[in-house]
Amino acid sequence: VLSVLQQEGLRLSVQQVIVQRCCEVLPVWSSCPGDERDSIRGKKADGAFSVDNLSLLLQTHAQGYQTALGIIEPLSDVSSESEASADDPSSSPIQLSTSPPSHSSTSSSSSTSSSSNSFLLTASALSFLSGRKEAFLDCEQISQEADGLLREFPILSAYLHTMVEPVLGTTLGEGEESSVGLGGAICGKPLASLVLSGPQEEVTQALAAEAFKNALESKDLARALRLLELYGQKGSQERELRDQLLVCAALEDETEGVGQLFRVQDANLRARVALQALERWPLSACLELIDFCLHDPDTQNSLKTELVLKQKELGIYRWTMNLQPSLPWKTWQELRTESKTNPESMLSMILEAKEFSLCKQWVELYPVSDQLKLQLQTEHLLHLLEMEQTDEAFQLLESISDVAVGLDVCEHALDRRPGLAACHFLADYLTLHFQRQVSPARRRHIHALHLGSKVLLTIPPASRQDYFPLLSEPMLMLEQLLMNLKVEWAEVAVQTLQSLLVGQETGFSAEDIDKLLADYACKALDFSCAPKERSRSDSVISLQDALIQCPAQELSSQSFSQIESPASSTNSTPTHTLSGNSSERKKDRGSAERSQRLSAKFQPPDQPPAQKDWVPDTQHDMCMVCRRERFTMFNRRHHCRRCGRLVCSACSERKMLVDGCPGEEVRVCDDCYVYFHPDSDDESESAEIIGSPVVSQDALDGMLHLPEVVHQQFRLSTNPAENQLLRNEFYYEQAPSAHLCVTILSLHSDQAVCGHQLIDHCRSLSRKLTNPEVDACLLTGIMRQLLFSAKLMFVKVGQSQDLPLCDR
Repeated sequence: VLSVLQQEGLRLSVQQVIVQRCCEVLPVWSSCPGDERDSIRGKKADGAFSVDNLSLLLQTHAQGYQTALGIIEPLSDVSSESEASADDPSSSPIQLSTSPPSHSSTSSSSSTSSSSNSFLLTASALSFLSGRKEAFLDCEQISQEADGLLREFPILSAYLHTMVEPVLGTTLGEGEESSVGLGGAICGKPLASLVLSGPQEEVTQALAAEAFKNALESKDLARALRLLELYGQKGSQERELRDQLLVCAALEDETEGVGQLFRVQDANLRARVALQALERWPLSACLELIDFCLHDPDTQNSLKTELVLKQKELGIYRWTMNLQPSLPWKTWQELRTESKTNPESMLSMILEAKEFSLCKQWVELYPVSDQLKLQLQTEHLLHLLEMEQTDEAFQLLESISDVAVGLDVCEHALDRRPGLAACHFLADYLTLHFQRQVSPARRRHIHALHLGSKVLLTIPPASRQDYFPLLSEPMLMLEQLLMNLKVEWAEVAVQTLQSLLVGQETGFSAEDIDKLLADYACKALDFSCAPKERSRSDSVISLQDALIQCPAQELSSQSFSQIESPASSTNSTPTHTLSGNSSERKKDRGSAERSQRLSAKFQPPDQPPAQKDWVPDTQHDMCMVCRRERFTMFNRRHHCRRCGRLVCSACSERKMLVDGCPGEEVRVCDDCYVYFHPDSDDESESAEIIGSPVVSQDALDGMLHLPEVVHQQFRLSTNPAENQLLRNEFYYEQAPSAHLCVTILSLHSDQAVCGHQLIDHCRSLSRKLTNPEVDACLLTGIMRQLLFSAKLMFVKVGQSQDLPLCDR
């Protein structure tokens, strides 16, 4: 057309010619006076696309969501309206087919248009421009011409697209690449005149209502929403209907439908739906929706209360799902189901992760047993004490309203023996807050723990671990200190106990402490010897025994060594180095002696003898294994626990398990050990030969070899039988030692009593002076030291009347 106009030189606008000469003016909307507008609005309220009719349609197709929507009206009106629609031919649905009409329908449309003086877009309309022969255009040509014209009117094209697409239920393409354009969809069909006549016309409303019904039937709620927004009447009831449609759309889509609820304008409806349908959506979306509802000022307070509880529950699920190591459940819905089914096992998992704050909140949601709650509080308390958060631990105990529960938590935590600081805290708290609620026995135990923690704090940190098992037995802690010669530590421990015993029920008193000190002061002077009188000189006895027991060559070598290195003076104090002498004696024994012992192999008894059946101390003066070592006040007698014989220290250094001796391995003689361990003797001999370094005599000249003294660490336990067995075997290697005895007694609370005890010890030692195994000069010197210390004690306490007792 444009090329023809250019050839003819005509300056005409094709669009203006078509609008002015070929088209009929169609109003997009009608403007009426006020009264007429109100009458029309009242008429439309009862029309096909009225809110009431749409609500009935929604109730029919959303019966599964009536609870969430709050719909309680009966649906009888819907069925009656449907029957009325079937009887009324005027209410027959308008066909929305987009297929091209047949030739007969086209002819009827042409005749109808001619009778109403409507202009039909044909080639004759433009014949005056080109002089071409008039010809009718078919539907395809009309559609193409319409699409071409609509490109020149983009606003009209966009309007028609917006209004037509939700009615048709399809998306119309734009541009040359689309197969069916807007012109092909509406040209030659009733839809064109209905759309162009205005969205509020009655016929258009009926057409939109039919499309709305089809959208509900196909569950295309997005299409229904668009129809409502385009063809609705924009009233308050319509907003309610829109909110209901949004709710239905949200409930239909279980993945992203929660986003539709944010568009709901009714805050209470949104909150109710959120509370009822949260399990449909992911956790993060649910929390976001609840937060949105809580910040809406129009939400009712009752609904806000429920939303806060639900938010707290979902927060617990989110916290639980973020635990490390992660739990096997992937969604919060699965976690909630497991929590309802197995609440105690779920709480145990959270407890293992040490998330005690989470456990406390979780217990408020799901009921668990009182025992598990007690375990939770106990573990939380111990965790706080382990982290040295004593203020938080105190607040936790104070937050427990039930006194009985608080007492149980403290006692269970204390029975776990968590650590020194924790035990000290718990003992203090129980002493201050539950003094009257506990039984007398339990009260004594708590006080003992309190004292034990105080004593343990006086011990250097590096050694506390050795005494921590005796925390509830302060007396055993003090006794172990004395056994291990920790007299300085024992002095501080005694002072601590004596200062804290006032008014405490601990099961022991200051007199018990003094008795323990007196017992170990006595052990400092105790040494074993056979109770027999001296009848001949020690030199004669030694010479005769040496001639009988020792070979001639060995005796000569011993005599030669005595000549070369004479014995020390009788006034000197011998140094007791048991471990060093035993190692030296072992090296002096040759392989010839081992072969003799192996040739006459010892046969131990079938069963270990009882202690009463052991060989008495007075029966032998020499070791029954090596037949060389004579028992003296420093070379002590030992009993083999397997055969019961008297043996020296060098022949009883090994240990093994023996029936009838519970606990650890016990001392046995070499013969019994080799008998039950046949390969040990050969291995030790070969190892001794191989491991011996080859050193020249020149290198040994001028070297001083000091024996290595290994101090045994004694450890008591809470088992009385084991402790008694250890006490029976205990002795001080330094004994007899006047200095050790006086040092221990100096810790006594009554120095006058200590002075008398020292005098009694001197009387006991004097009875052993005639024993041939005793060094009389050494023992006399020890007695003099004890008597001098007794004088000092009497003078210190002002009892000068007892000084003559020390001069007898």
